[in-house]
Amino acid sequence: MKFDLEQAGVEARQCADLLSQAQYHVTTARKIDEQEREQRRRQEEEREALRQKHLQEQVDIHRQTHRQRQEEREALRQKHLQEQVDIHTQTHRRRGRH
Repeated sequence: MKFDLEQAGVEARQCADLLSQAQYHVTTARKIDEQEREQRRRQEEEREALRQKHLQEQVDIHRQTHRQRQEEREALRQKHLQEQVDIHTQTHRRRGRH
């Protein structure tokens, strides 16, 4: 079997070209993969931020509702106390008049 140096050189260059192309495609695929991972990370951060915002809004609504109910209870309590005072005052006035 005879060895052809010229043909071996052509095959070597073809292999080098294929290896170079493969390295380019691997590098490109890695960059795309990294970009996609970064995008997924940012999207997850955005989802988490929205979830936290929604949760905080719910807490704020709950606090506001609770505060309003306390104020309503206090107003009713004050009204009831004033009614008791009025009844007491009227009772004493009637007794004083008779």
